[in-house]
Amino acid sequence: MHAAPRLILVSAIALFHEMLVIRWLAGECRVYGYYANLPLIVAVFGIGAGCMLARRSVRLMPLFAPLLLLFVFLATTTYFREISLTAWTGEQLRPEDLGGHTLDAVRFYASFLFLLLLSGATFVPLGQELGRAFAPCRPLVGYSWNLVGSLLGIWGFVLASLVQTSSVPWFAVVVLGAVLLDRGWTRALTLACAIAALFVVWRADGTETWSPYYRIQVNDYLLRDDSGRERKVGTYLRVNHDYYQRMLDLRTPFASEFPVLREALAYYDRPYRHVRPRSVLVVGAGTGNDVAAALRNGAERVDAVEIDPLILDLGRRLHPEQPYSDTRVTVHVDDARSFLKETREKYDLIVFGLLDSHTLVSGLGRLRIDNYVYTLESLREARGHLTEGGAVYVAFTLYAEWIFGRFYGMFREVFGEDFVTGSEAYDSAGLYAGGRGVREWVRQDPSVWKTIELAEDQIPELPTDDWPFLYKEDRTFPREYAVMLGLLLAVLAFSARGVSAKGAGWDGQMAALGAAFLLIEVRGLAALALLFGSTWIVNAIVITMILAMALVGNGLASVWKAPPVRLLYVLLWGAVLLNFAVPMSAFLGWGKLERCLAGGALVALPLCFSGILFSVAFRDTRDAEGALGSNLLGAVAGGMSEYASMMTGIRALALLALFYYFLGFLVHQRRGAT
Repeated sequence: MHAAPRLILVSAIALFHEMLVIRWLAGECRVYGYYANLPLIVAVFGIGAGCMLARRSVRLMPLFAPLLLLFVFLATTTYFREISLTAWTGEQLRPEDLGGHTLDAVRFYASFLFLLLLSGATFVPLGQELGRAFAPCRPLVGYSWNLVGSLLGIWGFVLASLVQTSSVPWFAVVVLGAVLLDRGWTRALTLACAIAALFVVWRADGTETWSPYYRIQVNDYLLRDDSGRERKVGTYLRVNHDYYQRMLDLRTPFASEFPVLREALAYYDRPYRHVRPRSVLVVGAGTGNDVAAALRNGAERVDAVEIDPLILDLGRRLHPEQPYSDTRVTVHVDDARSFLKETREKYDLIVFGLLDSHTLVSGLGRLRIDNYVYTLESLREARGHLTEGGAVYVAFTLYAEWIFGRFYGMFREVFGEDFVTGSEAYDSAGLYAGGRGVREWVRQDPSVWKTIELAEDQIPELPTDDWPFLYKEDRTFPREYAVMLGLLLAVLAFSARGVSAKGAGWDGQMAALGAAFLLIEVRGLAALALLFGSTWIVNAIVITMILAMALVGNGLASVWKAPPVRLLYVLLWGAVLLNFAVPMSAFLGWGKLERCLAGGALVALPLCFSGILFSVAFRDTRDAEGALGSNLLGAVAGGMSEYASMMTGIRALALLALFYYFLGFLVHQRRGAT
């Protein structure tokens, strides 16, 4: 295979495999959803380590398929599935909840890190092939082909995840690429292990399906009626091996025959006991229970917003009340926050339907796809879409007292005195309603609704668009994350030292540029998710824009023989500071095109300057493999630094990126002086 096609192929397979592992591992072993960017970090590290080993005589590509087989086999075992479900509280896993014994905590961390590092090991052979594919090419030409291949890999996975409801074709793409990249007699071993890996994945999938966001399992939901007879009452959905929701038949008189359904009917019909809305908006509509409740209670127009098209399709096909077949319902496949920004409609009632992403994370960062739904700014947007006398109704499962205090504080901040709180036995839900007239609900049903006063120390910090961490009680860095990141960093540092001793040289400037680049990328994904929603398509477009900026920088470096590097660094620092100074919320009131241009330009500006600096340094290097490997290993530091946003907020990540860029400048200056 010629140099350019091989470089494009290995780049595409590496990015496709990276997206696959991030997506598949969290669905197969739920615990990784709480540390969602760690698979990204070890993937980048694996590719970087492989690049550093490009000059070694031992070929690592024959190890890819056996490592992949071992990885998928272990990830699909009951042991790893159960350890991912042992105990959890929001986003913070606690070793003491695993049994209170040191041995249990050691077992948890060791098992977690072993499977995580095994996933990263599958990228080392691909990284070595990437480094070797660069050897025959001039650095900037090779980098251009690398970027083209990366774009193909990203969009290939996005399209595959949208079209295919099984993970088997995803793995088939990766193993086919591995067979093409291997050569000689080891290709037969690669093919055999590839077939075995596909079989393991096929067995693990079983009858379950994969949507663009979840691994979904569908079962009949059986309950005993008042006479003790077991009957089917609906359908039970599990996502990522955890309970998600039930599609229930709550029509009377059927629901009145089952104690659990009577409880569920009381919950879903709760707001309609106080208001008779003509227009209803349901965000997080899911399979349709909240939509069915609106229809049962006489709504004339219902807008149903759900981000996952497959879950909507399941609701259309399987919900016993068939709410999505009603002509009064308009379905919107969109991110809830995105819809609230785009619509001009007003509603008598806005329902947040037990909206919870079940640890799913948007794109490549740590933000869950529901983080921006539960912020002060989001609640204010919802209030702005109410008619005179309309109400916002939120139900949320209470697993900690401070969660109740947080929602209480948010409603008090947005609605002043015009809000009430309550509780339901169904799903242990806390209830919150805001709007003019809702205080009358207390008089109408005092057994459910209350007007209470919480002390200030009972109300934790309220989530905002800059600090949208609903599931964190405060801005402290969780001990559990500190332990996990510390252990991982120690292992990766030890591995990096061994790799650099045996392979290509280390480039400090390229490492600093890599750390800053990944931080800017992740921050850009989070910022633009606020403007356009946390969908896979939006994330793919943002990553495409980022890679396009790298291509622009590469093109400029190829024709700009002696660029003013110091000036470029100054312009880069200015662009990063501009990103810090101008919040994305400043563009929320603009039209969609204007938001796209302004938000995209703001994120792209520092990437354009850093792209030129990277390409200039890469052009002038005598060690392309070492430079590329150093850049990728530096990106590991950037990925870990992203966790600082839990303390500082998202905007402040720009200042951390600025620090890394300044380190890169210092290394460049020192190199010039010597």
